[in-house]
Amino acid sequence: MATNLERLSQHYQNDERVQQIAEAAKATDSRIRLLGMSGASDAFFLAATYRQAPQNYLYIVSDKEEAAYAQNNLAALFEQKSIHFFPDSFKRPRKFEELDNNNVLLRTETIHKISSSKGKGEIVVTY
Repeated sequence: MATNLERLSQHYQNDERVQQIAEAAKATDSRIRLLGMSGASDAFFLAATYRQAPQNYLYIVSDKEEAAYAQNNLAALFEQKSIHFFPDSFKRPRKFEELDNNNVLLRTETIHKISSSKGKGEIVVTY
């Protein structure tokens, strides 16, 4: 028996708009901007699109908190797939003289995972 989460994911996957965007995502160098999404609808939309057109996805949101929220939502929808987080390198926004070594390490690890991936694509969340 399917869970509520699986049924909701399936509704998104069967939606005609998702299928149209999945086709557009298959194009080389495609960029898609979604507006008016609320709650976790963006995560469901991205997950459904990814399942129809698995390739590398870069998901850009407004700020670090929103990026962490999006990463957690996507991780819940992809239990067997790592969702990568790509933070900025600095301790404070627009203060370029102070590097955050943990974030530099996380950025390096994310780039390495993407470049060495043999799968059908990776999902990276950033801001």
